[in-house]
Amino acid sequence: MTINELFADLEVDDNAKIAQNQLCDYLSQRGYKCVKEYFVPNKGDNHYGYIDVIADKGNERLAIEFDYRSPRINSFNKLKTISATHHIILLRGTNKCYIENGIIIFPIQVQRK
Repeated sequence: MTINELFADLEVDDNAKIAQNQLCDYLSQRGYKCVKEYFVPNKGDNHYGYIDVIADKGNERLAIEFDYRSPRINSFNKLKTISATHHIILLRGTNKCYIENGIIIFPIQVQRK
């Protein structure tokens, strides 16, 4: 399954923490085991941080950050510190899809209230 196929049906709340929980529920229903707020001891600036979601299924590992409209430098830095099959930044509030520095930037739908 491609990243496009995996996230095609994902709709999340505009609130980042709620979206994070919705993402974990969504991925769990597809057989992934999720860890929220995965600790990163050094995100490239000698400071610790947390990756929003790590999702594992068999030999596949997704490292996922949520951002709004455009990816943050901090998200790139955190994702670079961990070994994963796919490094992904899910963007709320945009429809741009591209790859930058080996990281997949993927737009997701925000639920209408």
